[in-house]
Amino acid sequence: MGTKSLTVTYANNTVTVTPTSVNIKKNDNDTLQWSKPQGQTWTFSGIQLKDGSSLPNPPFSNLQITDSQISVTDDNTQTVDRGTWNYQVGINVGGTVIWSDPQIINKGDD
Repeated sequence: MGTKSLTVTYANNTVTVTPTSVNIKKNDNDTLQWSKPQGQTWTFSGIQLKDGSSLPNPPFSNLQITDSQISVTDDNTQTVDRGTWNYQVGINVGGTVIWSDPQIINKGDD
């Protein structure tokens, strides 16, 4: 089990997630953490699948959202949960929620 760290930034009405994709190996349980750099004044609003639905549980659990971080546990021990998951991160900027372009979690068989 490990932690995959991602950084979320905001500039010019654009939410950017780095890296744009995360790879989870077969039979791994990882914690995914999205954080913002110091000096950014927005807050995290949420995370959702590309279609607007919530991250399914399973394989995702223990979702925690604070002003400065989002974290979720990803259980990749079930074959049914493998594949590509397209998600978006939402931030609150002055009362307006702005969503990132779809990003990718690859839950592979390797």
